[in-house]
Amino acid sequence: MPEKKSNDNPSAPQSAEKNARAINETGEALYLSGSKEEALAQFKEAIELDSQCVHAYNNIGVYYWDTGNLAASIDWFQKALKIKPDDMDTLNNLETILQIINHERSMTSSDD
Repeated sequence: MPEKKSNDNPSAPQSAEKNARAINETGEALYLSGSKEEALAQFKEAIELDSQCVHAYNNIGVYYWDTGNLAASIDWFQKALKIKPDDMDTLNNLETILQIINHERSMTSSDD
């Protein structure tokens, strides 16, 4: 009897998506509890399971925002928006980051 391949199971993509969602939610709980590095690992694992897990991309963007790496944050938000251009959480986060950058630029140019 031949071995059953994972792609022979039509529910495999759905279960990977469900697992990715659960891992992302675990990452969110870790993040809220202050375990940000562990949360980041969970978000990345969610993406490995489901490359379309928009919330994990957004959450990585938030992680980089919180650590002060706005350029990386923008990159992750843009990756999320490539998957789901109308994701409101990601759109709001990206808009806020861009406002912060514009404000910082206007403050430094007015100091000249």
